[in-house]
Amino acid sequence: MCCFQYKNDAKYFVRGLSDRLAQHGRELHPAKTRLIEFGRHAKADCKIRGQGKPETFDFLRMTHFRDQSGKGRFRVGRKTAGKRVNRTLGRITQALRKRWRDNRHETARWLGRFINGWLNHYAVRGSGRHLECFVHRRRQLVWRAQRRRSRRDRTEREKTDTLSPAHRPGVPIRHPWPGQRLVVKSRGRSPAR
Repeated sequence: MCCFQYKNDAKYFVRGLSDRLAQHGRELHPAKTRLIEFGRHAKADCKIRGQGKPETFDFLRMTHFRDQSGKGRFRVGRKTAGKRVNRTLGRITQALRKRWRDNRHETARWLGRFINGWLNHYAVRGSGRHLECFVHRRRQLVWRAQRRRSRRDRTEREKTDTLSPAHRPGVPIRHPWPGQRLVVKSRGRSPAR
């Protein structure tokens, strides 16, 4: 992924990269290489041309889209790609079917570890509301799986929710902005000159 302020710079870069790869017998994948308008002026430009919202793109299993801060400033919004969410929820559903007869606490512990690993990759800044939606859908799957354990089981949602907190990780953002993550703090010593 490369970002440019001006369209001509982006075209020049793609042309140069294609030439450079051709020298080594390689080429850019046509389905994976495209120029899209993305940035603070993209929404207004699309509106002038009569198009809908600016394009989004998937990178590192996340969908990147144009977003606004609370003050109306441009920022990059990120959420888990829809294919990944559906695939993960499908895997959870299959695993819960295999674990119908297992102890509820063991199943909740397994699910907590699974979700924790998932959140370690996807809990980034700008994706909070999408993560909450994923967690809500996951809760529904667990509740439905517990109700299907037998015909007589009428597990209430409250019981499922009381079982979960002991084994369910929270949904805090685990990857702050790069400016916060990459700051080096000195330990009271002046920097070497």
